[in-house]
Amino acid sequence: MYRLKTASGSFFSSKDGFFSSFVLPGTTRPTNFEGKFNETSEEFNTAAAVLIYTEAADLTGLYNLQAGSTVQRKKINLKLANDFKKECQIMANLTPNISTDSAVTGGGAWS
Repeated sequence: MYRLKTASGSFFSSKDGFFSSFVLPGTTRPTNFEGKFNETSEEFNTAAAVLIYTEAADLTGLYNLQAGSTVQRKKINLKLANDFKKECQIMANLTPNISTDSAVTGGGAWS
């Protein structure tokens, strides 16, 4: 059984896409995820995002948003997976809140 790891970071969303950046424990270099929602989403940002993952080596290449991914008034919950069934999750509380809740689809890439 794998032990889940966490990293703190930031998340920014605009009409053109989203960008998140995390510094994994034991490293000094940021690990970034840049993507797009297929749906229109409000612009928002937070400096208090959390990444939940299994292994740092898995955070590479293309990932797609999975069923259950949401951008809600008070929080985001993005469930990501790649073609090799590697999964991770980005979560954050939003302050200030946004005005709508929505399920989201899309994807992006780790760099």
